[in-house]
Amino acid sequence: MSKLLYFSVNDNNVNGLIPGTFKGLQKLQLLDLSNNGLQGSFIEELCEIESLRFNSFNSRIPSSLWSLKDILEVNLISNAFIGNIPPEAGNLRAINLSLAQNNLNGSIPASLGDMVSLISLDLSQNMLTGVIPKSLESLKQIQNINFSYNRLQGEIPNGGPFKNFTAQSFMHNEALCGNPRLQGGFGSVYQGKLPDGEIIAVKIISGCSNLDFKALVMEFMTNGNVASALEYLHHGSSIPVVHCDLKPSNVLLDENMVAHVSDFGISKLVDEGQSKTHTETLATIGYLAPEYGSSGIVSVKGDVYSYGIMLMEIFTGKKPTDDMFVAELSLITWIGGSLPNLIMEVLDSNLVQQNGEQIDDLLTYMSSIFGLAMNCCKDSPEARMNMVDVTASLIKIKTSVLGANRV
Repeated sequence: MSKLLYFSVNDNNVNGLIPGTFKGLQKLQLLDLSNNGLQGSFIEELCEIESLRFNSFNSRIPSSLWSLKDILEVNLISNAFIGNIPPEAGNLRAINLSLAQNNLNGSIPASLGDMVSLISLDLSQNMLTGVIPKSLESLKQIQNINFSYNRLQGEIPNGGPFKNFTAQSFMHNEALCGNPRLQGGFGSVYQGKLPDGEIIAVKIISGCSNLDFKALVMEFMTNGNVASALEYLHHGSSIPVVHCDLKPSNVLLDENMVAHVSDFGISKLVDEGQSKTHTETLATIGYLAPEYGSSGIVSVKGDVYSYGIMLMEIFTGKKPTDDMFVAELSLITWIGGSLPNLIMEVLDSNLVQQNGEQIDDLLTYMSSIFGLAMNCCKDSPEARMNMVDVTASLIKIKTSVLGANRV
């Protein structure tokens, strides 16, 4: 059988050692021994392996494996392989490399960043140590990474594909910190409890290698006045906090229907004395300010822009990414064209139906709200209102509404 190309006995309860006669299968292109009970060491001479998994191999992975440049998949999951992953592993051209659920130790070699065709990399449930190499940021094609349940440490890379991975890819590495993305946002967010029993959310701002530690401590919301919250973030201390991703889904209502700003995953601290900073992290399309999307410029005026967009969406029922907004027509230009006499054309029909006979008063208030939103969404950051003035304007509108209702 020296010319055998394919050999598969998967899922057959085969046990014992791999016979030495396999050494003669030099033309073998696929060997599938998965889901059996094979034991012993991995035969050095086996070549062009595509799947070896769910057995009990307890030797080191032979160095000859890493020279198989034409192999597309290396799946050695759920064995008992020992030793480290050598730098030669970067020679593979595989699109899938899975060494999960073994006893591998040592560090992740930086050479894995040379596997430019790699789509999936699973090194979970081993005993790997050290840092995650920055070289892995160059893996443009990769869609899945799993480094969970190891002993890795240091800061998680934040460039390239790492912008798309969630905290699940890195969980149970106690010394890792920095960039894992939790549901809906970037950054490490932890739940804690104060001595009085109050539950809080803590968002780490600074990197784990930064001795100048910074964190946001926030009220923990069990479910998901916004203007007042932004006013506090922007003007409540000498170091402004920029949320960077304000949108309706990041405004949560508590049991009393009070709105709270949530998800500070990509928030930024603006250095004292500065008015802006820069970032490479992209916020949600439709809500981010023009200078943020084009140049990565982050400032409190970017939050003001997002707030204006959110106001428009709430009262029109139209998202800024709605299919109707094409070419020169946007949510901003649509509402701008309705002021002051065509507000009924853009107002959410549900609001019109609920107010009935009070429609004239409603249009007056909505003219003020839409005008406020437009002033928040000026192209130039310097021309936008600040949140102190926004809050004051909203209080004035609210006072007018409550006064009219008492009449």
